[in-house]
Amino acid sequence: MSVKLTSVVTVFFLLLLVAQGAEVKVRNFTVNPSTGPLGAVDVFGDWKGEVSLIPPAGWTIEPTALKIEGSHAPFRVVKAAENQSNSYPFVIEVEGKVETQAVSVASAPYGKLVIDAKPDPLWKDAIPLEWQTAGKKSVLRMFWNEDNLYLAVELEGGLKALQYGFGFIKKNGTKIYHEFETDALGKTHHLSLEEGKMVKRPVGAKSVSLTDAGKTCCEIELPIEVVEGIRFDAGREFYFSLLVTDSEGMIRDLGERMNRPASAKRKDAWLGIQKELYDAWGIFGCCSSIH
Repeated sequence: MSVKLTSVVTVFFLLLLVAQGAEVKVRNFTVNPSTGPLGAVDVFGDWKGEVSLIPPAGWTIEPTALKIEGSHAPFRVVKAAENQSNSYPFVIEVEGKVETQAVSVASAPYGKLVIDAKPDPLWKDAIPLEWQTAGKKSVLRMFWNEDNLYLAVELEGGLKALQYGFGFIKKNGTKIYHEFETDALGKTHHLSLEEGKMVKRPVGAKSVSLTDAGKTCCEIELPIEVVEGIRFDAGREFYFSLLVTDSEGMIRDLGERMNRPASAKRKDAWLGIQKELYDAWGIFGCCSSIH
């Protein structure tokens, strides 16, 4: 694959960069880039070699030439600034192939919110993730505190259901995963697969949806205790993704926004849905604040 690069732009321009059967992706950040975090380039598959990176305009990273010898290679953000779109284009070159990958900040700041589907001043301190599906916009915002996780999803059109998963990998390699569904009536269930069948169990979550002027807002307060085995603290990383099924039955996959590898897209990625969708193992994080 060869891409002639004429400029660095802030729109999504997601291509598949493949090196000898492996996929090479710039990892999303889990804290705001202006705080000087470590970034990384991940390799999905068996490949070793060198990667060159050009950061967004006005940014400085070190190094810009990365040697891949394992599953990833880190780099440090020396200088950066946030933007309202939460989309940061990196130009990446592997084996003479060049493309632009737009990465995001995937993080939930600390906060305590009132769930009422009405404008709350605190929601402006969230880090929004916006994506388009067939020309229809969806936006996710998330917060956490010691007791609850808060999700707010805004979408153009009506809502049928939200399906979302949280994951964590322990040091010994053990995976913990919880999948939930919240419908337009505000009922939330924990989903599991038992003896080959999907089982839904109600959980004590709060949820409110409000549709006005062709747009819907759904807010969820999910007790941390129902996400058993996963801790949420400032600086801690976990895995997460979201499916929005609108009132017309169209599925809007957050994974399309998250610069995931093609190998993360499978028909069995979500319980009860047999469609090619990204799984919920996209990197996310908790932060203390956006400031």
